[in-house]
Amino acid sequence: MDDRKLDFRKVGTHHRITVTSIRALLEADRKRRAPILAELASLQNDTGLVE
Repeated sequence: MDDRKLDFRKVGTHHRITVTSIRALLEADRKRRAPILAELASLQNDTGLVE
């Protein structure tokens, strides 16, 4: 929240985060991780670490 990746509003000392903001953050994270995981899988297959 402090780096402003999630939209929120403060109610007293509590943070209120919208569900759409959480879903958007999770989707962006999935998109960022997908090519990295594909590269790792490719490296495992190339080196024979996976049967």
